[in-house]
Amino acid sequence: MKRYKMIKPAAILLAVLMLGASAAACGSVSIYEDYEVIDPGTLPENPLGDDYDPLEPYDETVTIHVLGINYDRIGNVPETYNGAASGPANNAFNDAALRYLNIELEYDAVLTSGNYDQRLEMLIASNELPDMFVVNDAMTFSKLRNNGLIEDLGTSFWYLNEALRENYYLDDLYYPGLETCMQEGKLYAFPGVNNPNESAQKLYIRKDWLDLVGKEVPATYEELIDAARAFRDNAATIAAASQGIAAGDIIPIGITKELAAQGNNTASGLFNIFGTQPNAFFEKNGELIDANTSDEMKEALAELRRLYEEGLISKEFYTELDGNVTSDITAGKIGIVSGMWHAASYPLQSSVSNAYTPDAEWIAIELPPKDGVQSLPVVDVANLGSYIVVRRGFEHPEAAAKLCNLFYDMFYSDEAQDKYGSLATPEGGFFYSWVPVKLWYTPYSMDSYYRLEEVFEELWDAGFRIPESTLTAMCEDGFDWQAWYAQMESGDHADIFNKLWIRERDNGFKYGYPYMQAVRSGKGTADMNSVEKNGYGIYEQTIDPNGGYSYVAELSTGEKAGRVNAFYGERTPAQQTYGDWLDTYMDEFFLGVILGEKSLDEWDTFVDTYNKNGGSAVLEQVNRWYDAHRVQSEAAQ
Repeated sequence: MKRYKMIKPAAILLAVLMLGASAAACGSVSIYEDYEVIDPGTLPENPLGDDYDPLEPYDETVTIHVLGINYDRIGNVPETYNGAASGPANNAFNDAALRYLNIELEYDAVLTSGNYDQRLEMLIASNELPDMFVVNDAMTFSKLRNNGLIEDLGTSFWYLNEALRENYYLDDLYYPGLETCMQEGKLYAFPGVNNPNESAQKLYIRKDWLDLVGKEVPATYEELIDAARAFRDNAATIAAASQGIAAGDIIPIGITKELAAQGNNTASGLFNIFGTQPNAFFEKNGELIDANTSDEMKEALAELRRLYEEGLISKEFYTELDGNVTSDITAGKIGIVSGMWHAASYPLQSSVSNAYTPDAEWIAIELPPKDGVQSLPVVDVANLGSYIVVRRGFEHPEAAAKLCNLFYDMFYSDEAQDKYGSLATPEGGFFYSWVPVKLWYTPYSMDSYYRLEEVFEELWDAGFRIPESTLTAMCEDGFDWQAWYAQMESGDHADIFNKLWIRERDNGFKYGYPYMQAVRSGKGTADMNSVEKNGYGIYEQTIDPNGGYSYVAELSTGEKAGRVNAFYGERTPAQQTYGDWLDTYMDEFFLGVILGEKSLDEWDTFVDTYNKNGGSAVLEQVNRWYDAHRVQSEAAQ
């Protein structure tokens, strides 16, 4: 179901009355008996053999019409390229595609990211689709597929390079994402599949606040709430450690109003501790249950109500979005937040780097057990970010795979600069956000975590230390990072340093090692220089063996367990019909309970209304999908 709905109480009341009357008149809500679960089937056999060159150019130039998104330049990407303003229609990747693949990219439109989806809808309506383009939501993808507007990419799949094909899509962790784009053996998109375990929540706590109030790092949920109360009761002491805030500004636990959202600064971690997550479907006794109407959800809401009553959550949280909570974190007002693996970089890095919170030190913990029962993060089976599709009738659908291969080779390969020269560098006009057809290689993040963690430990054990004079120089704008890397490449520790991929120097080593060295040398946050402080986020999320991505890796390899949101099919007819109303009704009731405007004595009425007005229909179809999927899975084994 869709998330992030605004609350409109008057509209809610009217909708409840109207739907309630409709249900009473009709006896029950239709559950679409003709709903048929999509059979993904299996991919076709590989027709190319083992000797296929994934970057083989076309004999004659192939022109491909695409859409561009004009993201702002960052880093060293030049303002001009080939004598004109650089941008999606004028950059190094376009030249590389022509030179190395004999593919000429022509841009039907260059749009802002905010206008892209609206323009795409207009092109669909007028049947003026470009040859290849990106779709950002499942509903638009299914509309294109169901109306016969996009090509079957089943054969084109085998044109992808081995890393994208074998180590990505065909890996057990990622295959369910590919399967969501299949129907009876046909593949209608190359999906951008994220690691589903990346949504796992951890808790992030101000360690310096714990020290101020005399509390240890919480090992249980009960200790966590005890620490939150200590933050509330010692607000004046905490506020005095930062500049520009008062005791009344201190918020023990920060959450946004978007209760069903997953990400950073949300209530997901708290819900997960109680064994639930809004809009999830969990397996129980061989079938799926709707978390929104579960006993665990009722218990979680009762606890959130208590935390709100005690002043442990902001009194105005129901007005706040992610940006508001991030601003409070930066200002030093919040002591505990829930977040994903990258929360250390956003939003917590802004707190550590803020001169007004000189002692800010965050520590991450896994969701603590409650009442002696282990807490599990809720994770998905599949997590898709986007879809690469090809217009029906385009002569060379396999060109989508070739473009993805070229991007992989230019962005991820260590030999990219040797092979493509300046075309593969930001200074030479290569900017990843302007590439119109690409796949992010999701396994890279986990591979990179293992490699960085290994290299850092080996360097440390070998005695590598950055001199203080170099650390000071690094704080200057003119510091030559590339020259430093060159010294490392040929220095005493070159055999260890050179294990890093080129991208991992800027994306890990640059700030991560200075931060690790500072911590291991006994420096507190207040004693670190700007380069050391700026390494907190990248080190905690990407390198620390107890950090953000280490947790994702442990979940992905089965070393640790999560609670699985088991439904990953496309929205059923009932979800399409009732989903928006159910989301809004749920948000209204949940927020009302937490704020004390509604009583949990009304829980049975909430569940009954929810089910009669679409909830039961949704659950019936979700279970029909679940049963069919199990049969398909068993048949494939």
